[in-house]
Amino acid sequence: MKKIKHSVLDLVIIHENESPKDAIYRLLKDSQTIDKLGYTRLWIAEHHGQDLFASAATSILIGHIAKNTKNIKIGSGGIMMANHAPLIVAEQFATLEAIYPARIDLGIGRSSGSTSAIAELLRRNDYSNVYSFKEDLDILHQYFINEKNAKIKAFQGGRINVPIWILGTSIDSALIAAEKGLPYAFGAHLSPSLIEKAVQIYKANFTPSNTLKEPYLIVCINTCIAEVDLEARILSTSLLNMIYKTKHNNTAKFSPPGDINKFKELESIDFLKPIINNSVIGDLKKLIERIKLLKKSLAMDEVMVTNYIYDKKKRREAFELISKAFQIINSEI
Repeated sequence: MKKIKHSVLDLVIIHENESPKDAIYRLLKDSQTIDKLGYTRLWIAEHHGQDLFASAATSILIGHIAKNTKNIKIGSGGIMMANHAPLIVAEQFATLEAIYPARIDLGIGRSSGSTSAIAELLRRNDYSNVYSFKEDLDILHQYFINEKNAKIKAFQGGRINVPIWILGTSIDSALIAAEKGLPYAFGAHLSPSLIEKAVQIYKANFTPSNTLKEPYLIVCINTCIAEVDLEARILSTSLLNMIYKTKHNNTAKFSPPGDINKFKELESIDFLKPIINNSVIGDLKKLIERIKLLKKSLAMDEVMVTNYIYDKKKRREAFELISKAFQIINSEI
């Protein structure tokens, strides 16, 4: 049985009383921590027009983090193709790959990661591109192949050796990844109810390609891990409060945690219940149990976690505990 890899998804969240520069610096320090701990990859999301995130220029952040780390793969989780012309994406990631060979991932998604108004500005009023994901993917693939007789080449150095990943939270994305023979990353932190069906479709319909001979699956989950369960629940109030405020169009930034009573208050809110139930909020033992259950039911190759903890010391401790959990699990395989 293959060992399970572990990775991180980061949205570059801006905390209370800090600037986007502060959030980017925190991303840098966290990336150096997980690089030393042996995580496989760090992916950075793309969001536009929201005060909460500093991840609009994803490819620039990828270059910044790759420059200041040594081994970990850095990529997009993801680049939203509705916002970009395929040629621009190919040029940017080919350049990143040329500078940081074998360390760059290109994860792409279908949504815009923004409002329709912002998406129209990003694609020069052509918001219809959100519906042409498969066509954009085909065009992007042709740029990566860089055939000799191609009229337009994305990168003059030849074939672009950047892995393309399909990101998704739906059945459609699973089917596209399967048809194209590409690795698939499912956002269970956003759409936990569809994960079993999506994974089943991906694996049942997978067609081997020049890129990938057999399915490769990443499952992304929310985590808030601490030495003891009670502390983890208290620390998770920062994330849950952020989700609650975002749901109600509140632009408040990531806030310090509350107390156990705040957790109980948030736990009682209907739309937060499935998020809490499908997140791993607890101690090392709880994380190990959840990963083993996921492995048994989904047979994923890799788990990608979020780690949104306000206090930098507690967040680093959580990264260490998460890495320890996978060491324990893999030692038993």
